[in-house]
Amino acid sequence: GFDGVQQNFKLTQTNGTAYFPDPAGHMMIFVNGILQPPGGNNAYTAFSDNIQFTEAPAVGSTFHGVYVGKLRQLDDISFDFDSLRNSFNLKLGGVFYSLTLTDGVQSNTILPENNIICQLNGVIQEPGIGFEIVGSRIIFSEVPRAGSTFVAFSYIGSDVDVIAATVVPPIESGDILQIEGEDETREVALIESSNSLITFEYSGAVKGRNGDALATIEKGRVTEAILTNSGDGYDSRPNVDVISSSGFGARIKALVGLARIDVKNAGQGYAQPTIDVNTTVPDNFFAPSGVGVNGGIDIYDPNYVPPGESQAQGEQAIVIESQPVNTTVNQGQVASFTVIA
Repeated sequence: GFDGVQQNFKLTQTNGTAYFPDPAGHMMIFVNGILQPPGGNNAYTAFSDNIQFTEAPAVGSTFHGVYVGKLRQLDDISFDFDSLRNSFNLKLGGVFYSLTLTDGVQSNTILPENNIICQLNGVIQEPGIGFEIVGSRIIFSEVPRAGSTFVAFSYIGSDVDVIAATVVPPIESGDILQIEGEDETREVALIESSNSLITFEYSGAVKGRNGDALATIEKGRVTEAILTNSGDGYDSRPNVDVISSSGFGARIKALVGLARIDVKNAGQGYAQPTIDVNTTVPDNFFAPSGVGVNGGIDIYDPNYVPPGESQAQGEQAIVIESQPVNTTVNQGQVASFTVIA
């Protein structure tokens, strides 16, 4: 019945039976294969068994309509498309819209983007491929061009299953973050991905770097933490977090300073001794003079390039590469032992 003039049509199914849409949800209406956004200010409105298009469909246009369940149309965010960003905030009725699982349910396979039907320029985007959802933010795989159209629906099986009780405010470039344990705030420079962001350089209370560790798991519990890289530059006790997508509640206490001490001479007659570690420099201290050890090379300097190499080796402690071996000589002769580090 599309003639380029008429805008009102009857909705039918099974070749002529009147169809009355569920008032609790939206239909998905496609004209020429393009998903149409509902609403009086958009493409169409549906009432009773009637559908009224804002613009009359052209002669020869195709029509396909389907009701898949309870849908909610999300706000249009196309005015934010600037050909530069690929991350935007989802809103429903002007409020940030965030998806979640039922309280108490944890899953790595149930993804929030599977509850979103998203279209850019008339092309429905594949969840997990064309876009992903993180909290109230939708992140496209490719940057939408300025002027692109956007239509999105959220599938509602149960309000409890889908709508997050607490919506985490989204983070934007330029926002100021207050990090627990640091005196100075950080400014967000770049949102790198859905779970990574870069901040500008800052001067904080925690000056250490490059610390790393592995956790030993037994029956779902963290039983031991093994330090794989001690890092350097710490002048106070650092905070150690156990990061996981499954477990929770583990706490690890970090130490700062000496890694270990050994008794070299047992002595005798001790009752209850104390051990004093001298960590202060006297006012009359003079720096040593003469030729620097290792030719003045700081092996802890991550930018140091060894002779004959083209790239810096990074921070590394002295490593024994070849241990001395036993040797037998006659009495009076000289024995030589070699160790290579």
